[in-house]
Order: sequence, then C-alpha cells, then structure tokens
Amino acid sequence: MLGGGLPIYHVHRTIDELDGKRFGDDTEIIYVNGQIQNDTMLGHLMHDFFCKNPADMRSKLLAERANFFKSNEHGVSTMCDIMEKLIADKVVKIIINQLKIHMPYEQIAQVTETPLDEVIRIAKESNLAY
Repeated sequence: MLGGGLPIYHVHRTIDELDGKRFGDDTEIIYVNGQIQNDTMLGHLMHDFFCKNPADMRSKLLAERANFFKSNEHGVSTMCDIMEKLIADKVVKIIINQLKIHMPYEQIAQVTETPLDEVIRIAKESNLAY
C-alpha cells in the first residue's frame, strides 16, 4: 500500500510549520505489509493471518484459538455473537449519520431494515430527534 516494499511502517504525526517536529501526543499508526511472509516472526504471523485452515498455521497458540472459533460449538457461538454486535453497532452509526442529515425516519427504517420504533428510540437517545 505504501510502496516501499517493507514489512512494517511506523507513522507519526508531525507539524509541517515546525520543520516536521513531532506533535508529541504519542499517537502512532503502524502499517503491516501482509504480503511479506518471510522467515521472521512478523512474516510467520502474516502467514498465519492468511491461513484458512488452522492446521496450516505456524503458531500453535494462534492455531488453537482459531480452531476454537471455527470448530468448537461454544467458540462458533461466541464469534457469531461478536459479529452480530459489530453489525448492530455499525447499523446504529449509519442511523445516527442519517439522522444528522434529517433523513425521514421511515426512510431510515427502510434503508437500514430497522423497525421504525427503534429508529425513533435511537434518535431520542442520541438527541437527534426531529
């Protein structure tokens, strides 16, 4: 993505007008190039992240956890619950964004496949009711 061919990049915030001096808030973005799956610890981890079958992973601990979430009844149920929560949170964010532009409640309900009373509840709780 960044075009340097490196396995990892560290990005820090800087101030242009102060000759690139660091901003000093200790924020950092770390990009990892998943295509580099060489014979390093990071390369092995990237290999494992791309494995569909836990048996093909190099890290036994990661393989055990992946297998739990893919094959164990409790693990699959847990993962489904997590995914449903993530999806629900995303739908709420979409509804809030639509409320901010004053889209009609009925249209929001239709577009997000959410009951109208739920859209109204979210509008009231977010102080975006109109």
